[in-house]
Amino acid sequence: MDVILTHNLKTRHLAGLYRTRDLIDGSDYLGLANHTVAAGFSLRFPATQAKACGYHNKSCISFSSNDYLGLANHPKVVRACKNGLEKYGVGSGASQLLGGYSLAHRYLEEELAEFLDYEQVLLFSTGYMANLGILTTLFKRSDSHIFVDRLSHASIIDGCCFSGMHFKRYKHQDMQNLEMLLAQANSKYKLVISDGVFSMDGDLAPLPKLTSIAKQNNTWLMIDDAHGIGVLGVNGKGIMKHYGVATSEVQILVGTFGKAFGTFGAFVAGSKLVIENLIQFARTYIYTTALPAAIVEGTRCSLRLLQSECWRRDHLYNLIKKFKEGARQLNLPLLSSETPIQPLIIGNAEHAQNIASYLKQLGILVALVRPPTVPINTSRLRISLTANHTEKDIDFLLNALESCKLTFLRSGISSPKSGMSFSRSGMSSSGLTRGSLYPIRDPRVKPEGDKSGRRSPHRSARVKEKAILENGNIVLKKGNDIPNKGNVILKRENVILGLDPRISITRSFNRAAKSYNQVNFLQLEVGYRLFCWLKDFADHPKKIADLGCGTGIITAKLAQDFPQSRVLGIDIAENMIEYARSCFTKEKNLNFITADADSLPLENENLDIAFSNLMLQWSPNLKTTLTALWRALKPGGKLIFSTLGPGSLNELRNAWAKIDHYKHVNNFVDREQLTEELMCAQFKILKFETVYHYRLFDTVLDLMHELKKLGANNLNELRNKNLSSKKSFKQLQIFYDKYRDKNNKLPASFEIYYVYATK
Repeated sequence: MDVILTHNLKTRHLAGLYRTRDLIDGSDYLGLANHTVAAGFSLRFPATQAKACGYHNKSCISFSSNDYLGLANHPKVVRACKNGLEKYGVGSGASQLLGGYSLAHRYLEEELAEFLDYEQVLLFSTGYMANLGILTTLFKRSDSHIFVDRLSHASIIDGCCFSGMHFKRYKHQDMQNLEMLLAQANSKYKLVISDGVFSMDGDLAPLPKLTSIAKQNNTWLMIDDAHGIGVLGVNGKGIMKHYGVATSEVQILVGTFGKAFGTFGAFVAGSKLVIENLIQFARTYIYTTALPAAIVEGTRCSLRLLQSECWRRDHLYNLIKKFKEGARQLNLPLLSSETPIQPLIIGNAEHAQNIASYLKQLGILVALVRPPTVPINTSRLRISLTANHTEKDIDFLLNALESCKLTFLRSGISSPKSGMSFSRSGMSSSGLTRGSLYPIRDPRVKPEGDKSGRRSPHRSARVKEKAILENGNIVLKKGNDIPNKGNVILKRENVILGLDPRISITRSFNRAAKSYNQVNFLQLEVGYRLFCWLKDFADHPKKIADLGCGTGIITAKLAQDFPQSRVLGIDIAENMIEYARSCFTKEKNLNFITADADSLPLENENLDIAFSNLMLQWSPNLKTTLTALWRALKPGGKLIFSTLGPGSLNELRNAWAKIDHYKHVNNFVDREQLTEELMCAQFKILKFETVYHYRLFDTVLDLMHELKKLGANNLNELRNKNLSSKKSFKQLQIFYDKYRDKNNKLPASFEIYYVYATK
């Protein structure tokens, strides 16, 4: 197990995405300026969480804290906590239902309910636990459907996944997309969820539109206003007051104390019926120790201060205005945000890390945010402004960013995929959209219409047999039967002109049919593990289909162990099917056919079990494939499959990334996307496991040969051929050699998802 854990960390480190915890010393909490602390560095300002801090023997100004109003070190808040310590002690000692619920907890709940104009409030230990508690308690019904903004906080997405309910993610702030999804859902109970202020972008939810849509569709609305309460609206009452929306229009409100309140913990506000249900059934509330009463007393003090010291919000918004104007003059690529969260988009993760490190040398501490927290190529510096900053601090920050800009301009750093590019015209935004990737055309490839006489690299020549599309299905044609136009070369949105990916995949697996069984070690290992799953869940199935059966080894095992079942092996590659037919002739309940998973030649509601081992990752359109499977399965039918996750072949991906910007390894679908696609296809997920498998090789060439013999040397998205040369391959060997283990072997990791779902 240690080998696996060590390998995971090494892979993350080499990818340039290793997370570290900056050690911050705020020892001067009593306001003793220039006090030398034990660690050996001094603070230039009276220390507060939100402003000055010590970092690696340097004094820095922090622009990374969520303490937006600067209350974390407010003397009155500190004093309230001290008094609470003397009165209640340090810990609560028990859960709220078993003796940990004090008068302090009760008073804070009542004061928050009055402040926010809700019937009742319930305290949770963290915002993460609050969201999980809500979504796994209030909506655990088969006739419930949840709709979530795509950029909502991870705790909301996790809560939806753990709830087991149908949920869909609508495009960020796209109300038309939300309305369309609501119209398509036929569930009796519906819930729409959004952040109030989005933590990585700083933009506000369109709350008036959300409430209007919720009313029209008779659905509840839940808002997580962790970054809005205390900062937005009259007296800091949050996004609802900011827009003038009545509390009756937002049935569930979530807030936290770790931001504007400057303390710790979270709460849920709602009707008495909602809160009582959480008290009775929310496991994240019932089975955890209550917030320390001393912290609760500090939070009560913060609640009073954020209402009485309104100058803090006024000062904060003056600083935001000043910073945005300065950033505009410097042509910095800021996202549009009117909140204390000011994201500076860099794009490339390595460049973002270099810029953040350089700013630390200048005495500026900012939060570095990289994938997987944000989409690839949107790495950013998340600049947080607080009421403890001064106008001089903002000038200092802007001067540091200008210095950074000039320094990296001289260094010549640029990235074709970066959000921030350093050019002679200055630092500018490349117009990144959330989650978008920018295809870079190979300069060696002539564009369409080239008259040079060179054959297009997207078309194969001297092929005796070609796979083409007819009526949406892939068929093989020979010689003069091949049409000249319309089938081989297809136009796809957002992709350069080229072959339908299914044709390319079919060719590769057809070529690999004879060599497949020589190298299918991973496929057999995963397949037999998945087969054991099926035996656990199967209940006398009559019909079983093995999708992507390959040479039929696992399919034959299914036929042997389920002799009363009819077993059908299906594969897109005809050569694979012919090989399987020649090997397995004794099993009378077994048959093999050539077909595309997107258009299964099966009657509706025909299958008891759809089994698929390492096939779905090759599907060009996962949604279409899952819809076809859902159609073919009987009500209550079982879908049991394995597929590759995005952690697969990370070593190879990272090694190539050091050499060029081309896509050499697939971006396989992640767990979150796969879960969403399954739920959109109306499958209910009963079991979902992630397991890492490893193969060891003597050289990277051995790995490449194995992938080719498996037929796994194709990409889902089309790419240009001949992207590697002898020189680049030698470089690949050098970079991949860094992964050698103590036995001098090169590892290749495969992240495998094992999924059991029902119709």
